[in-house]
Amino acid sequence: MEYIAVVESFNQGDGFSNVTIKLENKESINLKTTEEQNNELKVGELYIFNVTTRVYHDKEQLVLDSFKNAFEPYDATRLLDILPKFYQTAPFNPKDAIEKIEDTLNRIKNNNIKTIAQYLYYNNKDKFIIYPAATKFHHAYINGLLYHTYRMLLDAEALCKVYDYLDTDLVYAGIILHDIAKVYEFSGAIKSQYTTQGLLIGHVVMGVLAIERAANVNCIYSEEVMLLEHIVLSHHGIPEFGSPKRPMLPEAVIVNMIDDMDSKLTVVGENLDTYNEGEFSQGVAVLNKTRLYKPIKSEK
Repeated sequence: MEYIAVVESFNQGDGFSNVTIKLENKESINLKTTEEQNNELKVGELYIFNVTTRVYHDKEQLVLDSFKNAFEPYDATRLLDILPKFYQTAPFNPKDAIEKIEDTLNRIKNNNIKTIAQYLYYNNKDKFIIYPAATKFHHAYINGLLYHTYRMLLDAEALCKVYDYLDTDLVYAGIILHDIAKVYEFSGAIKSQYTTQGLLIGHVVMGVLAIERAANVNCIYSEEVMLLEHIVLSHHGIPEFGSPKRPMLPEAVIVNMIDDMDSKLTVVGENLDTYNEGEFSQGVAVLNKTRLYKPIKSEK
């Protein structure tokens, strides 16, 4: 038998060794294991378990034969269907977001910008669509990076109609690329931590280096490369927030503003469900610990 499941707990003692796993239907089952198997498994991780049945003292037992991390055999598209059954994921349909981003890439008119953006997106897609956007504070869950990028594109489309002097090719490509290097900054989709590269360099600088590499691979040496690099380099806005440069292009300004807006308003929205009408929230971290009031809805 084969199970896709998350490790819940271990139970070991003299002469016995077990692991409890939770299936996608939320049922928990117990598997007989070896001490070596238990040492290799990790609580909270998703595995594919190969299990056999044996009879011991007239009782049927499930015995773990082998296992492998679920991220090994499955591609990201398959994982989009599996992961929500076990973990918190972004509150949206990720396939709609993927379609939106790829349609946006196809609509970019400037060939140099399109080539760089498509190259980096498709070369990192498998991680980009399932990774979180942070380890805490905002979008810190599976698909968070995709969700954040998707909502930023929706915001940008509306704002670019109002501020029609903006170069939409730069804005849309800048949004898609601004956090692309988080796939190098974070360790994975589940229980994500900062990598050594992420701690020592960070996604802002790594994003600029990625654009440089993409341009060189595609033999692009035009000003658009520098403009995209500046948007990524400045998208945190100010040095206090980790930005090496302040936004110095209109398109960089709006990418920074939309990034900041979505990261904060997403947290605000998530906090709304944690307190009642007529009450104040606890201090919201992304708003400098400001407490928010939830108005009482009037009856119509």
